[in-house]
Amino acid sequence: MNHNALQRQQILEILYTVRETSPKRGWLAESKLKEAMEGKDIEFALGVLIELGRVTKDGYQLTITGAGVLACEAAQEGC
Repeated sequence: MNHNALQRQQILEILYTVRETSPKRGWLAESKLKEAMEGKDIEFALGVLIELGRVTKDGYQLTITGAGVLACEAAQEGC
């Protein structure tokens, strides 16, 4: 898996966990996501996930979509 694909998968896994543990809320601040990604530049990976409809962004808040959940689960059993 190349670097960008790996970053996209890591982002999906983080957002999946957030939504799974708090299904009604399920949103994560972009700054918290960057912290979880250890300060890596995630703009490209995040932009692609948003374009693909796997992540939704509202201001600086992010959540995984249903399509993102399915993609995450398909990539790794149970994500």
